[in-house]
Amino acid sequence: MLLLRITQRTVPLKRDYLYENLGRALRFLEKQPGLPVALSGVTAVDAAVWCASDATVRKLNAKYRQRSRVTDVLAFGFAKPPQYVDQSRGGITVADLGTVVIATPFLYRRYRRVLSRGCCSEMFDVHVLKTAVHGLCHLFGYCDETEEQSKIMTEIEQRVHEALGIAGTCSAPV
Repeated sequence: MLLLRITQRTVPLKRDYLYENLGRALRFLEKQPGLPVALSGVTAVDAAVWCASDATVRKLNAKYRQRSRVTDVLAFGFAKPPQYVDQSRGGITVADLGTVVIATPFLYRRYRRVLSRGCCSEMFDVHVLKTAVHGLCHLFGYCDETEEQSKIMTEIEQRVHEALGIAGTCSAPV
């Protein structure tokens, strides 16, 4: 199950579009073979995506990464996700993967710069979705610290984008 939290008030977002497609991305990712995160015995996964203000992300980045600056996305996952039995879903075993936090105003400013160069024609909500997918991949245990890890993670992200019908919608990274 997906929890979508939007607390920033600077940039309007299409909540229904994001909720529907992030849920689809979550379901797609949980079905991928060979996930890096341990999910044995789990029937479903939960994750949260939080579209926050720049100030919130700056504070979280300073507290947890010792970097007192805003960044586009943070992923707070678990090495071994806690599991629980959800009676409201028929007693299935669920793993809580964690939370993706997006600095929505920061992301919007970067998006506008690329848009002004004519490199991108996707709507902003698609870009938020792609950024959240990147964060969800981190929650599932994928890393992008080495070239090899980055290649694997990029391939997974592309498969999710294709499944969501948003592959290739932007010709330049934002």
